[in-house]
Amino acid sequence: MKYTPLSIVRFLQKSQYLFLVIIVALACLHLYQVSTVSFRLDKELGRNTGSEFLSISTLFWGAALSLIWQKRQTLKLESGVFSSFLGIALIALAVFESIFLLPKNDYFLHISPLISAIGVALMASGFRGLKQYWRELLLFFVLIIPVEELLPYMVNLDVLTARFANFLLVHFGFDASSHGAVVALPTGAVEVDPGCSGLRAITRLLQLSALILVMLPTKPSAKIIVPIVAILIAFTINSIRVAILALLIANSHRKAFDFWHDGTGSHGISLVSVLALWLLCQLLVKQDEPEQEQQGQG
Repeated sequence: MKYTPLSIVRFLQKSQYLFLVIIVALACLHLYQVSTVSFRLDKELGRNTGSEFLSISTLFWGAALSLIWQKRQTLKLESGVFSSFLGIALIALAVFESIFLLPKNDYFLHISPLISAIGVALMASGFRGLKQYWRELLLFFVLIIPVEELLPYMVNLDVLTARFANFLLVHFGFDASSHGAVVALPTGAVEVDPGCSGLRAITRLLQLSALILVMLPTKPSAKIIVPIVAILIAFTINSIRVAILALLIANSHRKAFDFWHDGTGSHGISLVSVLALWLLCQLLVKQDEPEQEQQGQG
């Protein structure tokens, strides 16, 4: 029996599980590349974003797989010749870029999940069936929004963080002042650079808020409130961290400063931000449940 690319696609369309295997394989390839390329660039550029990107990518792939698994029995697997070959081409592009073109930057790793997802959706269900996967595609679209590049053009986050940290110190009775991005105390000062401005924390919480809103049923108003509150949570908690760092420098606690600046303490601050956002979303979901029950009874 002679197999052609189209006959292989037709064969795959007979089983939802084979498509799930393809998606899992693409997810594993992407996560492997993130763990190698991003971590390598972290060492070369002296940054610390690879582990965060790996974590957020794992969450998004897991969410997408969960959504597809939930509706696996209702998916319409019908695709035409053009959409099938276009889907295969997109998947091949993502795989080729990931395996053979070792990138000097990891930007492609942000867009490859979306390319792969569109490719699989086209191969499985064609253009008409893309709407079945709108939530999964929306998740991966969120990953390519360059929040960290766009936000500095909208607001001077370094200065804003320094001012708010200074406000907190003054409010609690410390003799503090701010000059530009510098928070000063009588015996020491810290300067808020882009890496400490909370920009990365805001980006991650915005991405997590998008994931939560896609996965959980919420009111339309919550879809506006949650991203705004995510920004406020990340900004406020990071400003508190900056205020603590200023106090530690002013009191010559260098080891404690390193702990809260680059060590375990900084990761703990990130965890607090995520937990605060999750609790907010749980509260919104619980508020929606009584209304949904009343509508169901009515």
